[in-house]
Amino acid sequence: MLPHPQRRSRRKVRSRAGQQCLFNRRGAATLDFALVLGVLLPIAAVVIGAGSWIMQVFYGRLAAFLAWPFM
Repeated sequence: MLPHPQRRSRRKVRSRAGQQCLFNRRGAATLDFALVLGVLLPIAAVVIGAGSWIMQVFYGRLAAFLAWPFM
């Protein structure tokens, strides 16, 4: 008998006591996607927001490093 195409995926795992447990992973990809967005979007916002400040500081340090022999 062929498996049904929309059959739920179940994984059998043995616990420490030796009993078999069934874990239902349906919807886990959506949860993982939401968690990744919840972590990566705030980090990206901070990096983009601080990007111009970082470039200004770097440019100032580079200018001071290149100009100090002539001062």
